[in-house]
Amino acid sequence: MAELAVMTLAREAMAHVPDGARIIVGSMTGEPRHLMNALEEHAATLRHVDVWSGMLLSDYSFLRAPSIRFTTWFPPGMVGRRSIPPGRLEHLPLSWSQVTDTLIELAPESIVMVQVAPADEDGYHSLGLSAGHIGAIIDDAKLVLAEVNPNLPRTRGRRVHRSRLTVAIPSDTPVPEFPASPHSDVDRRIAEFVVDLLDDEVTLEIGVGSVPDACLALAAARGLRGLRASLC
Repeated sequence: MAELAVMTLAREAMAHVPDGARIIVGSMTGEPRHLMNALEEHAATLRHVDVWSGMLLSDYSFLRAPSIRFTTWFPPGMVGRRSIPPGRLEHLPLSWSQVTDTLIELAPESIVMVQVAPADEDGYHSLGLSAGHIGAIIDDAKLVLAEVNPNLPRTRGRRVHRSRLTVAIPSDTPVPEFPASPHSDVDRRIAEFVVDLLDDEVTLEIGVGSVPDACLALAAARGLRGLRASLC
């Protein structure tokens, strides 16, 4: 579907977003870009909107709308922070489990906006690569506005049935990727120490940045194929 038509549907979906709404947004690859762009436009007609999310891979341009306040447990990197007006960002210094518990309490009075993979033969949409906090609350949210993107891989993790989607608009945007960081000599040296400790049976908890990237690249180069990993 043409981008203009998708944006038209996204704008129509904003009829479900009243003044004072709390919107919990899928993070990383779960961020629905068309819906977020439509929210930025719609927020110009509202006095106050609360947006909650973790790490986003967009430029946080939705915060150009003065009525939007952003609450997050994963503050943006330096590029993102430079685009956020003062006083519009609230950081929740919580652990992952505390974030989940907090959002579960808020879910029944919140709108979820998320990107999902196409439904399977049983009508279930995979949350793809970034189920995260959305997976814990999507069944209890007040409303669910979703972009259905065939580019998003269908994973065997958390799913949501099509009957739970208040709005489902088609999307064909590329899956966003975290920008790769160049590896310094120090990064590569640290990676050598780390990878020397690994074998095919371990599970890694991976952070964000050049050192984790260097560790994974070296592990792949050495042929470690049975590793399991989770993003922290």
